[in-house]
Amino acid sequence: GGNLLLRRSTAINNQAGQLISQSLMTLNTSGQLDNRNRGTVAANNTLTVVAGGSVFNDADGLIYSQSADAHLNAASLSNVRGAVQSVGALSVDVAGTVDNQNGRIIAQNGDLNLSGANLYSQGGVLSSLQGLFTAKLAGVLKNGYDANRQGGVIQAQRLNLTALGGFDNYGGRVSARGGEALITTPGFDNRNGGLYAKGLVRVNGGNFDNSGDNDGQIAGGQVELNLSGALNNRFGIIESDSTLAVTAASLDNQTGQLRALGGGGATNFQIGNLFDNRNGTLESANSDLVLNAGSFLNGGGSLLHTGNGTFDISTANLTNAGGSIVTRGGLTLSADSWTNSNV
Repeated sequence: GGNLLLRRSTAINNQAGQLISQSLMTLNTSGQLDNRNRGTVAANNTLTVVAGGSVFNDADGLIYSQSADAHLNAASLSNVRGAVQSVGALSVDVAGTVDNQNGRIIAQNGDLNLSGANLYSQGGVLSSLQGLFTAKLAGVLKNGYDANRQGGVIQAQRLNLTALGGFDNYGGRVSARGGEALITTPGFDNRNGGLYAKGLVRVNGGNFDNSGDNDGQIAGGQVELNLSGALNNRFGIIESDSTLAVTAASLDNQTGQLRALGGGGATNFQIGNLFDNRNGTLESANSDLVLNAGSFLNGGGSLLHTGNGTFDISTANLTNAGGSIVTRGGLTLSADSWTNSNV
């Protein structure tokens, strides 16, 4: 019933074995921990694993704190079809890659903190069921399809995810069930994927691809996209329960849908170059709508502003927009020329 302390080992081989403590457990090795093939490392209380080498937890390996926090610090973590779980908070801190393909890394009641170079979680689950999931990655985060086209799942009450090498969510699901989803990455691939939050969805980055044959989806209580590059929303859906703000170098909304459902506030588009809404839909119930773009194409498209504030188009050149443009509010025009025979 006492604590289990294993220190100063050069390596730990627990393949298909069991290391179990009814209280605390600390494993400290200068080498690797091999817990593959149904190996079990479990503590009833706080579990700490420190490895100078890699931790291998593949093929139904289990690293688990039954009633408290768990901490894992290693050169890298391979958790392919394995499970790393805690009832309390869970921290995973590695110098290299976390490979969670078809694996599970789950904090049940506490926060999940993960840091490393890369995170591969195609077909896997990353979750803080009751708290915040924070990821800080110097490289890429892959949460898309696995070989069987099963997408990864990232789910928490709140999310704060940084992937400085890019975020691949092609076919994946990212969901903040209680609050905000904050994403920082130079490129986000959300084709056939989903990015959802009960609160604010905020993406700070470069390019964002929300297209796909099954459409990409972004939905939140509020949506704010701050992009230095292109937003591709072909066949995509971007929907806010309140206000919508998009800053990007260009916006391709051909056959896409952009919606702001809230009755107050403003929908704000700041598009450096082309806003292409041909055969697309832009609907805003917000009080005000600001559409500032280098150029605007709307052939076969629909722009509907049902708010009672102002509709402000302040583009240098709004020519041959086409399509349907309707506002229930006041219209403010500041453009060199505007040709739209359908108005």
